[in-house]
Amino acid sequence: MKKNLTIQSANKEILRRVRPIGSVKRLLTAACGYTIAENIRAPFDLPSFDNAAMDGYAVRAEDLANANGNAHSLRLKEVIGAGHAPSQKLEHGETSAVMTGGRIPLGADTVVMVENTRRTGQTVEIFPPTKKGAHIRRKGEIVQKGKVIMRKGEVVTPVHVGILATFNYGIIRVYQKPCVAIFSTGDEVVPLGSRIPNGKIVDSNRHMIMAELEKMSISPIDMGIIRDRKSEIFRALKTAASQFDVVITIGGVSMGEFDFVRKGIEKLGTIHFWKVKMKPGGPQIFGLIRGKPIFGLPGNPVSSFLVFQLFVAPALRKMGGIPDTHTRWENAVLTTSTRKTAGKARFIPMKIDSNAGQTVAHPITEVGSHDLVHWANADGYGWIPTGKGTLRSGAVIKVTRFS
Repeated sequence: MKKNLTIQSANKEILRRVRPIGSVKRLLTAACGYTIAENIRAPFDLPSFDNAAMDGYAVRAEDLANANGNAHSLRLKEVIGAGHAPSQKLEHGETSAVMTGGRIPLGADTVVMVENTRRTGQTVEIFPPTKKGAHIRRKGEIVQKGKVIMRKGEVVTPVHVGILATFNYGIIRVYQKPCVAIFSTGDEVVPLGSRIPNGKIVDSNRHMIMAELEKMSISPIDMGIIRDRKSEIFRALKTAASQFDVVITIGGVSMGEFDFVRKGIEKLGTIHFWKVKMKPGGPQIFGLIRGKPIFGLPGNPVSSFLVFQLFVAPALRKMGGIPDTHTRWENAVLTTSTRKTAGKARFIPMKIDSNAGQTVAHPITEVGSHDLVHWANADGYGWIPTGKGTLRSGAVIKVTRFS
């Protein structure tokens, strides 16, 4: 068991031990938030035929070439509605009314907006100017048949659903989401909505982490609260690891007399590291039981939140087939001096905005690992590197925004 890893080393330790679970076919309408498991190609051109970009009249541009600034009269041949094919080729001196999306008849090469015309019976007057090729959406101008329209590793969004539906994909192959079990430990926590006896606290962390999982389109398996009983915690770990892909526990990972999670993972599997050089969130565990990743989160709310963000979420993204798993950091200019901590990286809630083209980070008042309220007022958080002394205003730090 490794101890006191750096953040980078801990992430490497986790990510090299997790793999995508596998792929499955899924209905397109239920695929949002999932990751495409194979390249998807256009089965036909888009548009699949030349069509009108707006309501108007399909014409032969050569028929209008000698209008000399005057209206030019053409004989109306037919009216082509969207979804209806032209019945005849357009000949010299003829025009066909065509609605937006309607197919352009053979012989036509231009559409004149209806606003630039006047129709009297079967005669249509065309008023200049009219540019050849105007207002026609050409076959294949958006996507050509065979082109990749979604790449393996992309996460499906509602826009992607619209694109794939356009190409008549009703079922697609995606990576499965990991099945994640979660439980809290401790005699001090009580269920949400119950009476709070003196000395007890509400089990809020579990609901926060379950909300994080739901945000990733993962529906957690809620195992509730496991009391500080060695046998019960061991049994919960064994059951969860035998039935689910990932196990998240909250609390019981430090050195207290009743911190049985660490002991349970050691007995049932292997702990790969314990504690990370960070604040908040240092006391944490990563291990495997029956090959299943076990994440032991600390009990303080901010610590639990950060450990999930920095370590658990990247692992779940990789297991769900997302190739870019890491937290997204950007450079920002610090506006207020803040202290560093020897031997530990610190994470501070930040207001993040832009000033003269630079990203600027304003630290929120120093808060403890138990104070989640101030984090709710932040746009994200900043990474204060390990060291001694003070990081001065104007220094460039790494920040990440809440999604």
